[in-house]
Amino acid sequence: MNKNKDSIIFNSLAKDSLGLSSSTNRVLIAQAPFTPEDLGELLIQTFKICKEAPYLTENIKGNLHEVVGIKTVSQFVKEYVQVMITLDTDKEIYVYSPMKRYKTKGYLREKGDMEIQIPQISLSSVIGETLMKSFEWSK
Repeated sequence: MNKNKDSIIFNSLAKDSLGLSSSTNRVLIAQAPFTPEDLGELLIQTFKICKEAPYLTENIKGNLHEVVGIKTVSQFVKEYVQVMITLDTDKEIYVYSPMKRYKTKGYLREKGDMEIQIPQISLSSVIGETLMKSFEWSK
């Protein structure tokens, strides 16, 4: 979410050759006004995109800041807070992890940082409300 709280970027990640999650050029963007249900639907769509193409290829490779038209990572980090959301398919839960800004270089999480878990079968509105709550804890 940007600092004006009027834009949220959903980035579908993919696994690189080492098995690490990597940013792609596959983004969905919510512009205000948006409802929790709108955000929940976009999050569900984002995970569908991840499932359809889970591995990084040249066609979907992309630096998020460049994909959304921001010149540098440091400018992006100043403008946006980040929440990492994973789908644990074994437990059938979404795990929301509010991220902390790391200087102007990116975002990080530390052991013991707060997480929110909700069932995968939650209503879209609950998924979106949980996202908004998670953004409140991002720094």
